[in-house]
Amino acid sequence: MGKAAVENLRDILGRYGPSVVQTPRMCEMMLRQAGNLPTGEVDALMAAVNANVVTRLITRSGGDRDQLAAALGQQGQITPAAAKWAVDCWADALGSAPQQQGAKTWKEVEAPDEFLREARRPIRLALIGLVLVGATGLVAGALPGVVTGVCIERRQPWALEIQQNSRLSSADNGRILNAREFALYFGVLGGFSGMIGSSLGWMFGGHTRLSPGRVLGAMIGAFLSGADGAFYGMVNGGAIGAFVYSLLATAVGTYVATLMGVLVVLWLIGRLAWLIFLLPIGK
Repeated sequence: MGKAAVENLRDILGRYGPSVVQTPRMCEMMLRQAGNLPTGEVDALMAAVNANVVTRLITRSGGDRDQLAAALGQQGQITPAAAKWAVDCWADALGSAPQQQGAKTWKEVEAPDEFLREARRPIRLALIGLVLVGATGLVAGALPGVVTGVCIERRQPWALEIQQNSRLSSADNGRILNAREFALYFGVLGGFSGMIGSSLGWMFGGHTRLSPGRVLGAMIGAFLSGADGAFYGMVNGGAIGAFVYSLLATAVGTYVATLMGVLVVLWLIGRLAWLIFLLPIGK
């Protein structure tokens, strides 16, 4: 049996008590920080934790060691020899570790700094992702209004038609926004709804598994869906359409893109091909 493994387990159990196995990440971090155990041994010991074999050893409700080793070999997908070794190490460590008095209040619980940093990392990533995705949705939602305003200034026919259809009132004599007013009005409206929609899509879609790929995918999805929604709503529904379509399209697009992650790059490539070959600028 590995004496080093038993010593490390005994030390961890003595410092944190048997309840440490209820937090597998902390337990694994403690084992790897010891530095004197091979990766294969740490994996075998953690397999026993994840398969609830250690919990059964503590409660003495899982039968003898041979039965637990057989169960670990099946559930943990490790060799019978490694399973027996892991069960024996945990059993000996539990039997010889000093009794740890459990904490009476949560303030008495001491966690290692590395564990606390790891625990905060998903929250930090989620907030960073929220800021990046929300900013992307803001830019995407504002872009159609700003671009249309510039094109109105340049007297482009399609932009002038949108300007005529985007009066401030439903009456035929409703005031028509000039180029700068149009860019500011629809830019702010689309940007605000795009930011809200992309933030909602990220919050509902990004909680599963945070990664740079998901952030990138969410930003691409927020940009494409936000710009499309704002432009479609502006053309077909005026101010209300720009807000509602941008909000819904950005929320749904960001949610789907967050779940897809980097696969959204394929969507971006397809959109670029569509713009290049089907909508040539200047024709």
